[in-house]
Amino acid sequence: MDEFSRRAERSSSSFLHRLVVFLLQLRGVEDLSAAEVYCLLKLLRHGVLKARNSFYRFKFYLEIPYKSLVSLLSGWTSSGCLTDAVGKAAYSEIFKSGLQRLQTVEIPGVGLVGDPVSPILQLEFECEEEVFADPDIPFNTLFGFKEHWEGHARKYYLLSFSKVIVETLCHLYLSADGRLKLKQLIVNSTPLNDRPAPINRASLEEFAPPERIDHFLAVAEIIRCSTYRIDWDLVFSDEIAQAIQQFEWKIDHWVYFLVTLSHLGPQSEAQYHPTVSMQRTGRFHTHGGIMLLPQWLRHRIVKPVNPDYCLVELDLCSAQLLLASRDWDAPETTRLLLEIIDRGESVWKYIAPEITDKKIKKVIIYSFIFGCDLRSLLFLTLRGAKQKVKQEVINAVLASPLLQPLVAGRDRLLSSLYDLIQGGGHIEVNQLGLIFDADQYLARAKADKPKASFDDVVRKVARQLLAHRLQGAEQAIIHPLMLEIQDQGRNQNLPYALNCSSYDGLTYEVHPDYIDRFQQDCTDWLVQNFPNSRLEFKVIPHS
Repeated sequence: MDEFSRRAERSSSSFLHRLVVFLLQLRGVEDLSAAEVYCLLKLLRHGVLKARNSFYRFKFYLEIPYKSLVSLLSGWTSSGCLTDAVGKAAYSEIFKSGLQRLQTVEIPGVGLVGDPVSPILQLEFECEEEVFADPDIPFNTLFGFKEHWEGHARKYYLLSFSKVIVETLCHLYLSADGRLKLKQLIVNSTPLNDRPAPINRASLEEFAPPERIDHFLAVAEIIRCSTYRIDWDLVFSDEIAQAIQQFEWKIDHWVYFLVTLSHLGPQSEAQYHPTVSMQRTGRFHTHGGIMLLPQWLRHRIVKPVNPDYCLVELDLCSAQLLLASRDWDAPETTRLLLEIIDRGESVWKYIAPEITDKKIKKVIIYSFIFGCDLRSLLFLTLRGAKQKVKQEVINAVLASPLLQPLVAGRDRLLSSLYDLIQGGGHIEVNQLGLIFDADQYLARAKADKPKASFDDVVRKVARQLLAHRLQGAEQAIIHPLMLEIQDQGRNQNLPYALNCSSYDGLTYEVHPDYIDRFQQDCTDWLVQNFPNSRLEFKVIPHS
């Protein structure tokens, strides 16, 4: 048995495998093999979540052998001739034909193959977008593909297929009987996260110098050993189902819900987060899991492992604005921000107060802070806030008196970074000690867009360097804070334990009698080490 088949067999007892099989059965698709379902799982994981992000869509390969993919999509498993080489040829032929014209295909080494039938292709794709409602939709639009590499196909994005899965899940979950069936699937599945998450050591070794590896391993160890508990009765309750209906979830939300459920096991005790990886800037993240859920839902269904404890969230107040005002030479903005925070007021009401949607303002500001091309803000706001925003709204946010010094400071900094980078040979490290080799970034940017001018490529790398500095500065606060809390808990036997983390935010479970001390210890440490930063806390009550 090859490695792909072994992985498929291991996956067959997981919740997501059972869920996809169950959802397809509801749509009349029966008797898929473990390998075929595993194919779909990989397509879903890589295609559904990344289809809406062009960077991911165009950059990554999937480790799916051609022969497995072709057998899934074509129904030609009975021919017995699908080697990888033949599968690759068949795959190419498939994409030369439209779905309705695929009656007979001549495959090198096989000959004419007639009437290929795949149960997947018999699904009815019903959704609002006109392209997917078209009965004559070309096969290569349904299952996107462009290039190949070492026997693996590249660039899948199955928006139509994902809609079938997600819409079926939606209808199932919103009925009481359906939720009961989903809960039963969970109970009968093999938990995926019943042990500490593996650390993606390759990402550490790729980005961190050898002398800093131990630091990053220590932080990763805290995150990988963090645990939480899920209230399954609440997940499948009428209360949560009704709340989801009120929020009118779109496909993205259902996908996140689906992926989150796939990472969870049936046990009510501690569950661990998925794989822990580090980004180039020093930010850690987990793949999938509860951090994909909307905050309101996470606060309801995620519980402390110890039922006598409370969850306490802590975040750096206006972290990016404060760090940018320091690094971009805008001391007046720093002063005003600290005054607002120390008065207990929200910074957001001082930024374009006529715009009441905080989410829109957050997307605009974070995109701006992390160096996006201002010409892309309309698109980024549409993607991040999931609604169209007029240019006047973006202009109003950036014209706020609080932000004006940052706009000018960013322009000055990007200009100086441009001069540093275009000369070649520029290398620097951020506050975490992570290296930014501008020439390497230039080479990657040029390879991504070979037709782009040198000027555009340099400006892109300058924006990346700006983000590298800021995110490194952010994590230069978060990392030692996590290590400090960990040391306090161990050395003084204090009842603190990490529940989950998200960039500049951390959630701990804390004994109720120690909440005040926990908050004061964290605040004192921050003031002593980073006097121009502030923390805000939120205690999530028992429910």
